[in-house]
Parts: sequence; C-alpha cells; structure tokens
Amino acid sequence: MMPVRIIEETEDYAVFYKPAGLVFFEDSGKTDMLDQVRSLCADQASRLFPVHRLDRVTSGILLFAKGRKNANLLGNEFRFNRAEKVYVALSNRTGKLKSGFIQGDMERGRRGTWKLARTTNNPARTAFLSDSLHSMEKGLRLFWIKPITGKTHQIRVALKSAGYPILGDPMYNAFSEARQEDRTYLHALALRFSLKDQSFTIVDYPSEGSRFLNPLCMETLKDARDPFALPFPRTRPGPDQIKENREAKKKPSESARTGMAAKKAKKQNRRKRKPGGRIQ
Repeated sequence: MMPVRIIEETEDYAVFYKPAGLVFFEDSGKTDMLDQVRSLCADQASRLFPVHRLDRVTSGILLFAKGRKNANLLGNEFRFNRAEKVYVALSNRTGKLKSGFIQGDMERGRRGTWKLARTTNNPARTAFLSDSLHSMEKGLRLFWIKPITGKTHQIRVALKSAGYPILGDPMYNAFSEARQEDRTYLHALALRFSLKDQSFTIVDYPSEGSRFLNPLCMETLKDARDPFALPFPRTRPGPDQIKENREAKKKPSESARTGMAAKKAKKQNRRKRKPGGRIQ
C-alpha cells in the first residue's frame, strides 16, 4: 500500500493523498488514515480536523481543516453541498448510457451494501460522462463523475445502476472478478471549495493501479486540464436547493428594497406638502 502524502498545505488547511485500501477510521487498533495523518504532521496533529471522508477502496484527495473555526467553515461547504468534487473510475461492462444524471434515495441492502430507490425524498444526485479506452482494452471506459450530494457509496451505487459496476469493486461488481484486480478503480481526482471569500481548486492524479497508470489512461486524464469544465449533464435541483430558490424569490433583492424605500419616502413627502408647495 502506498503511504499517505501531503498534496498541498496552507495556514488554514492541509490536503492529503489517501491510498486505496486504507480505512479512514479503524477502532480495532490497526493503523488508519487518521493515524498516518497525525504521524505525518505530528507538530500540529491536534489542530487537524477532517471535513469529509472517502471509502476504504477509494484513493485520492482528502481535505483537513486547521483549527476549529476553519473546520466549521469547511464542514459547511460539504454539509450544504457547496464543495464541488470530481471522481474518476474505470468499468469494462456494457451499460445503458455513456453519460447521464442519476437521482434517487439510497436504501440499505444486504451485507453492508446500498441500493438506489425510485423515490426522491432525500436523493443522492450524480452526474457522469465517459471516454472510451477501447484501444487499451476492449470495452474499457473511463468515467468522470460529479456527485452533487455526498452519500455513502453514492458513486459506486450510481454507476452500478447505470450498468457500469466499477472495476475491482468487491461489493458492487462480481467478487470473483474484483479479486483479480490490483485495486478498486475509483479515485477522488479534484476538489473545489471556498474559504474566507477565496476559491481553491485541488487536482491530483492516481498514483496506483496498473490500469490508471497506463499511458493511454493517464493521457486521457491529463487532457482534461480542468475537470470542472467538462460538459457534465445538467443537474436537477435537489429539495434543499428548491427550498432555497423559493425563499430567495420571496425575499426582495437589495436593489428592489432600495427602490421600495425610495418610493415610500417620496409618497410621504407628497403627503406633507400643502397646496402652495411648501412642506409643513
């Protein structure tokens, strides 16, 4: 397993590379992601707070805040789905669509798995598109995934529901096939968030997995210089966004409030005037 490494660090946050196969938190005494981060940054371990998580099988970007104030600010970026994320995955199955938008509630399945429901009371929302890697391997596709929400196993369930179980995924792909792969091919590629009125974008390419490291796959990944500029299918607003939009429509804008106040003042001045034009 590859070691945890620092991707970027400022006085407000630190970004780490999480290797595939490393659990985020382990209560059995085994080494986990938090242990390695604290070991790597021993001089400031007490000030580092994780603001999101990745599945054990997923590699890639993990953001930690420095200090409780920044932890609260960055935590809200993820809690209210303001932070933007792009993942990449590989699948060699023949699915239904090459791109699309998947929406549905998440329900618990058997043996720790999740499944997509037909209801949309509190839905997981995922946009994706893909590129063919047929010249690398017959039927192989590279998927770019933009999760709008952050549910457990969301991406893995979304791609399976579209007919593209992720290569090497022991829970959502055939176990006999998954065990032959050197990893689950899901990677947190890019993260965009705001902190203290500034926007930050982090991109970090996979460092492990023979298929990810294949020159053709890596070239395809790097051709998209800005993953957030990719033409993802238009996303549908979720319940929280719909509610926020309704509330925004009810509240007058700043310019509207200023105009209303000016009209009110003008009306009051007219009432004070006498027929002769003088103000009482």
